[in-house]
Amino acid sequence: MLQKFNFDNVVFKRDSSEDALAVSGDITNNSNRDYSSVVFRLVILSKEIPLGHVMITINGFNRGRLRHFEKTLYRMTYSEAINKVTGYETYFEGGY
Repeated sequence: MLQKFNFDNVVFKRDSSEDALAVSGDITNNSNRDYSSVVFRLVILSKEIPLGHVMITINGFNRGRLRHFEKTLYRMTYSEAINKVTGYETYFEGGY
């Protein structure tokens, strides 16, 4: 199912208000349906070891649309995590 959603321009950065790790990027709905709401889990990795995750909810996600997201991981400080992050994995949790 996830292959019908593309994650692009994913960037890890410092949250603007505190020393927390933030992640932002774009998601494109390449499925053949419109969603009232859809939820993804983005797992942050150090090599292949999960460091943490965020849940991303997109409301009103119609087919063919690109939506921007930005989430902050308040339990993960930027200064401790940024040199450990080597990648991420995304999972489709559900939608209607």
